[in-house]
Formats: sequence, structure tokens, C-alpha cells
Amino acid sequence: VYTYVPAHAHWVSELIRWSDEAKKIFESDKVRIACIGGGPGSDLVGMLKYLDERSGDMPAIFCEIADGCELWKRTWSDIGFALDLPVRLNTDYVTHCVGKPDVWSHPVQFQKSDLLSMNFFVSEIAHLGDPAWEYIEEVLKRAKPGAVLLFNDNNDSRFFQKFDEISSRIGWEALLSEAGNRKVYDPGEKK
Repeated sequence: VYTYVPAHAHWVSELIRWSDEAKKIFESDKVRIACIGGGPGSDLVGMLKYLDERSGDMPAIFCEIADGCELWKRTWSDIGFALDLPVRLNTDYVTHCVGKPDVWSHPVQFQKSDLLSMNFFVSEIAHLGDPAWEYIEEVLKRAKPGAVLLFNDNNDSRFFQKFDEISSRIGWEALLSEAGNRKVYDPGEKK
């Protein structure tokens, strides 16, 4: 699912509500998630917000968070144990330095994920040039068939056009696109 919505990170829950395919994933007993560039946790928080607001049974969640900042690892290693959540949550944190393929080329579990997210990630790494796009391509290639991707970033064609080109070339189908709903939650963000 690709949707380009200038929004704060916690609006991932809204992206899920827009997509029948993403909502269906959370109807399973167990859900595997990969939050690419998700170190600060907004992707996971948005997904937990969605689960909290919907009716129905809560699935067990396994979330692999990949980010370049090693310091977030301490937070996410035992978040499921530290918080009293209505959902069983297990997290794993993988350090991925986008500009260093030798660091991110080691095995990860992206190929097992039902849902992947990239929330304001492409705009963070685009300044790296080719290494950024090589990383994006590798992540998308590793995903299993049928996985859903929530892509949320700045409404800037420098980010989403290249992303669309890569994803289309390797066989991803856009379920929602820039032609869909757009909201500006923070007028400063639009600028």
C-alpha cells in the first residue's frame, strides 16, 4: 500500500484504516511487522493505536525494527515486557546503516513480514543518493509475496517518484497512491 500523506508519524493508524488489505492482516492470530527506519517507534505506535481503536481480538505481534541509530535498541528490546499492553508484543531491533551495505546485508526477517512500514524514512535517507535507493530496492525484494507496505512520507516527488519507480520495477502493486486522500496535519510540515 503506497500512500503519500504529509502527516505526523502517529497517523500510521489512519493509513491502515484506509486499506482493506492492511486491516485484514490484523485479523490474524499472529502478525509479523517490519518497521524500516522505525527506531523512534512511530510506526509501531501507530499500529498499536489502530489495534486499540478497532473492535475484535488482538493478534500477537512480532515487530522487527530496523534503524541506523543503535541507541533506540535499548528502548525496543523490552518494550513488550515494560508496558502493560492488551496485545502480546515481541520486538527485535536490527541496526541498519543505509550507507554501509556490509552492515545491512546480513540476514533479517523482512521476508517473513506480513506488513512493512516506511514512515518518513525515504526523505531521511535520500541525501545518501544511490546507497539509499539500493537499500530500498533490497528491502522491497526481500518482502514475501502478498506482504503489504505502508509508505508514508513528505509530499515531495523527489522521494515518492523514485520509490514508485523502484517498487513497480520489482513487481509491487500500488493499492493506494498519491491520487488518494491527503491531509495536512501540521501546516509547517506542508511548507
